[in-house]
Amino acid sequence: TFYATMALEEIYPEAAAYICCVGIDISDYIVKALRLGMDQEYSANVVSAIRSRKHRIHADTQISFEWARFLTRAIGVSVRDDELAGKMGFARKPWQTKKIQDKIIRSSQ
Repeated sequence: TFYATMALEEIYPEAAAYICCVGIDISDYIVKALRLGMDQEYSANVVSAIRSRKHRIHADTQISFEWARFLTRAIGVSVRDDELAGKMGFARKPWQTKKIQDKIIRSSQ
């Protein structure tokens, strides 16, 4: 998810996606939306955390790279990941490590 990619909890622990912004059901979502709308200090902290990490979403070249990996495999083109990355000018950022990606996948299940 976008929130997991931004790792908001590193800036403001209460802004972890599962705490502030993503509901597990409708009533949970309503509770979270109400808190964001009614608690000005909490809301300001969450907004600040999102603003400071939004570049991780907007500048995420990994999305294009992962689509290229998928499409080359889907059409049967054999290309190594490092070769494809070089052709695309893609280099992983520190927050795009396999460890972080595994964490994102686990949290979204």
